[in-house]
Amino acid sequence: MGIANFIFRRGAIYTWRRRIPKRADSDAANLQVSLRTACPWTARRLAVIVTAESEKVFDRMGMDGLTPDVAR
Repeated sequence: MGIANFIFRRGAIYTWRRRIPKRADSDAANLQVSLRTACPWTARRLAVIVTAESEKVFDRMGMDGLTPDVAR
C-alpha cells in the first residue's frame, strides 16, 4: 500500500500508478508516472495534481475517443 492513493515507492523514488478505467476504452491496463522525488510530502502533492489531470484525460477518452493523434 502506498502513502496515499496511487502513490508507490520504487527504490528511493515515489511513483504514481493507476489502473486505466474501462470508460477510457484503452488497450493499456495501467498508467505509471515517476514523481521524481524521494520526499513523501512532495509525492502526495504531486499525486493530487496527476490524479486530477488523469481524471480529465480519462473522461475525454471515454466521451471523445481520445487517441494518440488527437492528444498532440
